Amino acid sequence: MTSRTTARGRRFAEPRRRTNHRIGLAVGLGAVLAALAIGPAATVALWSDTVATADLTANRATFGFSVARGAVVDIATSGADTVALSFGTAEAETMLAAGPDANGQFGLAVPFDVTMATSAGYGLDYAMALPQPGSTSVLGLGGASPSFFRVSDPSGCTVAAAELATAYTSGTTVTGLDPASTAPETLVHHWCAVFTITPPQYENTAQASGTDALGRPITSAATPEASWMAYVVPDPATEPTTSVTLSPSVHAGCPA
Repeated sequence: MTSRTTARGRRFAEPRRRTNHRIGLAVGLGAVLAALAIGPAATVALWSDTVATADLTANRATFGFSVARGAVVDIATSGADTVALSFGTAEAETMLAAGPDANGQFGLAVPFDVTMATSAGYGLDYAMALPQPGSTSVLGLGGASPSFFRVSDPSGCTVAAAELATAYTSGTTVTGLDPASTAPETLVHHWCAVFTITPPQYENTAQASGTDALGRPITSAATPEASWMAYVVPDPATEPTTSVTLSPSVHAGCPA
């Protein structure tokens, strides 16, 4: 293989192939693997690809942690690195463009994936620090808080699903890969972020007053056609960036 460039623009040489103890590891979409030094023969390498194969040798463990929304968004370069997923102007504009429901509520559902990879008896869990958008922003208007919850498939990420889903609590550990196995493993968790707001409304009815030909005062009748209503929302073009931070936790088991 040739060297590859990660999503952060860094280029690293891939580890040399060895003739013994070779195990092929198929990595799913968006997964990035980093060889962690756990012995004198270990090297360090990073790469990103839609489908990649990592050759694992003795005294080497493989680690991967990334967050993706359609495409890879951020990649951890080590077990101590964090990854982030941001929301901002694009999401605010999409929410408002979709319009309100019958109750005057605007909603947006954003699916994203967390991909994990480990080997050699190492486990991998993670936690998320959830954002609280500002109360004067579109996504957090009036103090609204987003809801994050797991889904079995990205197609299940909808605004309606949030009503029955168990919302994730910020900082809670999410169980990922079990350290009991020495074989290389990969795992993808599907998540859904739902933003909902109910903006204040401004209503008005246009009426005209005047006098008729005989000088008598007259006023136009208030009709539905003469009434109008608008939602009062911030400008989505000035929406600040709000980020959720994901922190991996690599831990060793007791491999046989």
